[in-house]
Amino acid sequence: MDVNGLRSFGLSFGGGLQPWRVPVPGGEPTEAVEAALHHRVTGARLASRAHSLALVEEAASVADVALQPSVAVDAFGNHVQWDGSGITSVSHLAARHALAPQAFALPAKAQPVTDMTVGDDDVLYLAANGALWLVDLRGRFELTQLDAPVGFNLQRLASAPGGGVWALDVEQGGIARMSGLPLATLPVYVGRGTDARFSAADPNPHPPRWRVLAARVPASEKAVALSTHRRGPLLVLSLGRAAGGASVRALLDESRLSLPLRLAGPRFPHTLGWLDGERIAIATRGVLKSPEGRDRDPGVWTYAMPATLLERLAAASAEGHDTLPQDLRPPLQPQGDFYPLAGWNGGAFVAGRPGERLHYARRGDAGVAPARVARVSTGARARYGLLVNAAQDRTPEDRARAALGRIDARDPGTVWHRLYAEAAVPTGCAMLVWLAANDADAPDFTPGERGRRAHWYPHLIGERSALPQALQDALPPDMPRAAWVKDATEVPSGQSVLCCGTGGDQPARPGQAGLFAMLIQRAGTTVRALQGSRLWVALELFGDGRATPELAVLRAYAGRLSYRDRYLPALYHERVFGADADRAGPATGADFLDRFLHLFEGLFTDIEGRIAASALLTDAMACPPEALAWLASWVGLSLEPGMSRERARWMLLNAPQLARHHGTLAGLQRALDIATDGAVTRGRIVVVEDFRLRRTLSTILGAQLQDATDPLTTGLTQSGNSVVGDALFLGDSRTLSDGELKTFLALFRHLTAAAPQADAALQAGRAAAHQALFDDLAHRVTVLVHDTFGADEKGMVKRLTELAAPAHVLTRVVDAAYPLMVGVAALVGADTYLRAAPPQRPVRVGPGAETSSLGGVDTLRGEASLDAHAGAFDAVLPPQAPQQRPVARIAVQGLSPGDTAGVAQPFQLDGSASSAEEGRAIDSFTWTHLPPD
Repeated sequence: MDVNGLRSFGLSFGGGLQPWRVPVPGGEPTEAVEAALHHRVTGARLASRAHSLALVEEAASVADVALQPSVAVDAFGNHVQWDGSGITSVSHLAARHALAPQAFALPAKAQPVTDMTVGDDDVLYLAANGALWLVDLRGRFELTQLDAPVGFNLQRLASAPGGGVWALDVEQGGIARMSGLPLATLPVYVGRGTDARFSAADPNPHPPRWRVLAARVPASEKAVALSTHRRGPLLVLSLGRAAGGASVRALLDESRLSLPLRLAGPRFPHTLGWLDGERIAIATRGVLKSPEGRDRDPGVWTYAMPATLLERLAAASAEGHDTLPQDLRPPLQPQGDFYPLAGWNGGAFVAGRPGERLHYARRGDAGVAPARVARVSTGARARYGLLVNAAQDRTPEDRARAALGRIDARDPGTVWHRLYAEAAVPTGCAMLVWLAANDADAPDFTPGERGRRAHWYPHLIGERSALPQALQDALPPDMPRAAWVKDATEVPSGQSVLCCGTGGDQPARPGQAGLFAMLIQRAGTTVRALQGSRLWVALELFGDGRATPELAVLRAYAGRLSYRDRYLPALYHERVFGADADRAGPATGADFLDRFLHLFEGLFTDIEGRIAASALLTDAMACPPEALAWLASWVGLSLEPGMSRERARWMLLNAPQLARHHGTLAGLQRALDIATDGAVTRGRIVVVEDFRLRRTLSTILGAQLQDATDPLTTGLTQSGNSVVGDALFLGDSRTLSDGELKTFLALFRHLTAAAPQADAALQAGRAAAHQALFDDLAHRVTVLVHDTFGADEKGMVKRLTELAAPAHVLTRVVDAAYPLMVGVAALVGADTYLRAAPPQRPVRVGPGAETSSLGGVDTLRGEASLDAHAGAFDAVLPPQAPQQRPVARIAVQGLSPGDTAGVAQPFQLDGSASSAEEGRAIDSFTWTHLPPD
């Protein structure tokens, strides 16, 4: 509600506005609008769409789709491939250091290989001859054969997150999961006797085992590929056996697959992969035919697969329906980004660990090698999209969805006043907002340049020249056009929900991005006020195929405040009503005067609203960001440079409590807690008064007492004392030095006035030791930082510690040596900080702070690699003898030695004397006729 009491109604993508399916030339109607997620609310923009060139695929039927073994690659770029009799390892340093490929022989029963992949558990998995073969890349166990489940034809593999593989039966559509590893026996195996004191009940509690899913791909489809990702489910790609056409299914749980989600584009794709956690890619053998007659590489076909789409797919499949709901039935359209496959060998995507970058197999001078699937051009987008707050199909489900976006003022006499849009409209783009008002259902709206749109009135955001020429000719010449407003929002001291570029609050692009405003009116009618209880919105988005407009939110104000009707005599009021007011033609003079006065009303309303909301400037949560430092100066609070706006607002909200407890331990903890987003509460920061760190508190479990850098022990020597509570010490006084004994007795021995004079010297020494101990630890505070802070954040902690502590207290900020110290809570009154286990790091040697220490968390282990030159297969597979090249021996029949054949003179070439390597034979010859030099 604004300062004049007018109510506002907001619409956004998914918040009232729903995409409509629009006609596509030569295809089914489809939604051409997608979500823009980088705004503070979900925005809308034209969807990324692939080119419209004709695709000519090599496969003539689903049965012709050939499935070749994948090339497997590791994290270093080394790869292995199947060469017909064994696997060949190629190092990623082969080109730089002239390293020859190394071939390894496989047992006869492990041939031929139908697929391979590298698992998360550092194992190379081979699907061969109806069994799964495990080649350990770290040499923990020998080459292991694992038979496939009974009745399951093992053909395609995909590594599973966390270890193991998924397997696909192409012919029957079955899916199986293998998990576990064989017992490690190489290179070190420590055997135990039967009478050993300690032995494991099961030396290998997780052996390899199969689990076959109950769900299968229907017999009407042929499953050709599967792929996994760490942030996405298992997807299965299948082709319709009758006429082709690709579909994907997601694994819902251990036994169910989702309903098929159809993919527009290629009819015979044979490989599937995740580009990232929200996009998938497929590829097919074929070319694109351009109008100029030149063939073009089709590259990779990419599809958006966000988590919201998968959730809708899972929900629809879980309800037990045989078909998807109406909004998921149209084929998923490919995106317009171009990912070329230069030199592609036509095989499957390169197999690797889940979540790694997608690669394809590329032919080169040195053979087949992995190449990254990379985007090389700007994306192509749809040129037209439509959003409406009404139902396109008159089904109960769609009517219920449309009701969420219906705007109803519940007053038939409502005159709709002004329209605001937070949007971005680049050059060459435009948005056309069609408005209709009535007391019933939405009028019919037909998309397209010449669609029927009776009772709908256009409002333009952007340039009129960005609209199609046919639509420009059909629109009224006096159509209202939105004006760009320099403020972030019309709401006083409000925050914009539009973020463009790097995510700034207010994009500095006058006329192209920000807040747009216009008066709601009916262009081309005699009286142009739009009246009715319900407001219907149809938003058309127009682009040039490269750029796209983006809408974050649309707000309409109901109930017009007319300066004409409020301040001028009745002589100037409107006198045309009913059917005469709806008649096409020029506006009446009263209507023109009313709209003219609204030019000034808009400015005055904005000024009045900001004056009325001036009290918000003193509210820490509503104050503009640039005024936070000014507001802090009111209460004598200095905001630290670099502090986030949210933290600064919370510092201002807690200013009274900070001032009340300033100079105390509680005040210091509160200030640090606010500035670091609860680090004190969560235990990342611990504030310790140094008098608690008495030298006699030396036994702290988990601490290295000789560590001079540990702030909790301060370089203590070894001692046998233990502490129970604050005053009870357990230990042998003979283990204490003379100085420690004096300190101990000075603290806890009760001395009376009746002490003998002979002890006067000892009492004086004890008193001096007592005073020296507390002088060393008094008026000192240590701030322990348990977690890693950045340099800027740690500097802010130091400055806040100095400002919040009294002037006579010395402070220091130090990093805690260890995150877990059993007993610290009892000794210093702070809870032990618990955090997630640190990731395993390799052992590091050398000078500096990064050197590993013996007994730490660093691990000495072998790294998994497919590079044979690094010894990847030394303990598992025997090297294969190098192959000898065949020797060509050619004889020419019909010519004498040294003669040259004439133009029409016949001759015959005979290669029967050629020889191959031992055990092989030459079964065919290929002759090439080269022109003379």
